[in-house]
Amino acid sequence: MPADSTWAEVCVVVSGWGLFPGFWESDDDGSSQAARTQQILPFGPIGFLVDDFAASLIGEGYAPYTLKTKYQLAGDLSAWLARRGLPLAALDAKHLRQFYAQRHGGCRRGDARSEQQLLEFLRARGAIPLLALQGKPNAIDEEMGAYERFLRNERGASAATLTSYLPVVRRFLAIKFSSKQPCLADLQAKDLHRFILREARRVGTRHAGRIMGILRSFTRFLKQRGATKFDLTAAVTASPMRPPAQLPRTLAPNEVKRLLAGCDRRTPCGRRDHAILLLLARLGLRGGEVLNLTLDDLDWGHGELIVHGKGSRQDRLPLPQDVGAALVDYLRHVRPASPTRRVFIRMQAPWHGFSSTASLCCLMRRALKRAGLRPPFTGTHLLRHSLATDLLRRGASLRETSCGRSACHVCWLGSVRAPLASALAAYRA
Repeated sequence: MPADSTWAEVCVVVSGWGLFPGFWESDDDGSSQAARTQQILPFGPIGFLVDDFAASLIGEGYAPYTLKTKYQLAGDLSAWLARRGLPLAALDAKHLRQFYAQRHGGCRRGDARSEQQLLEFLRARGAIPLLALQGKPNAIDEEMGAYERFLRNERGASAATLTSYLPVVRRFLAIKFSSKQPCLADLQAKDLHRFILREARRVGTRHAGRIMGILRSFTRFLKQRGATKFDLTAAVTASPMRPPAQLPRTLAPNEVKRLLAGCDRRTPCGRRDHAILLLLARLGLRGGEVLNLTLDDLDWGHGELIVHGKGSRQDRLPLPQDVGAALVDYLRHVRPASPTRRVFIRMQAPWHGFSSTASLCCLMRRALKRAGLRPPFTGTHLLRHSLATDLLRRGASLRETSCGRSACHVCWLGSVRAPLASALAAYRA
């Protein structure tokens, strides 16, 4: 459905199908009653918010049938709350389990995601409290909250670091203490070693070093708080399982051209993927930098790109002519209208940015397969290493190349602004 569809148009579609095709629940005596079709919202405590919920779903690009199923869940839940005489603020995890147990058909396909979207919408509107659905925080949650504040406020950790560190530490505490009340003072070096060996078997020795680094950070936090009897930091040394150093895996320049030429630019996905691969190949950006690129980072007036790198570092890079033209084409003709400021978003509903760099790695693997290339490493860093190697072949020094941005900046500075002017004028038109 187009993003500019109105709620009235949606009502026509939904009412034609019947908004509630049968909400059945069993009473205590075993009898069943049905709230039949053609009930009209608003009905129940969620009814007055359905218009806004609908608008948010339409803006995310959902098709009419998918919209119907999401409205159906909202309507069924609203009717169930009304029949029970429950206010919306009383909704919690226990009530949701009861709702699915008494609903005809139970939890249907797609309901888990629809429920998540509805609850996120209700939380954002302040209609339901956050903790009511998650339950009271346990002792591990409290420890994780303190560790998160330590990383964020005292270590200046980025959102990516928090996403990487917190699940590992939570898993360590959950395995160590299981259902028992966690007592950090009882932690010993053997507990850390046992967890590291377990993770090494699970994810491989190549990633064990990352696990050890995360645990070193956590033991420093515990030492600072005085939460343990002994300083456990020394118990987690640098990883002895680091693989031997190797030359970076790269693609030859002609292979990079094959990779880019393999994108089918007759399709929307092909044009989006082509723009992403050009940023990786021409500017040597990291996958996370492409992922987090926003519309505000495109300085069309100066023909430059603002890149947010590691450690809150920002760089301004000139846009090569082919990269700028691909971005203009994608933004003008391909990118769906979406409230998100991310440059690159999904082509299927919901129209959000990619959830992680794993999506870009999948994109990269598909592009390599189309081009008939089978390098031993298939991540997005392959193109970054390929660019650096190509710069070395063309006369850049190793020091310039290792500086990251400066080599690319010098390489493209003299060949960007004039060729890009026509593309920028077309985008502004």
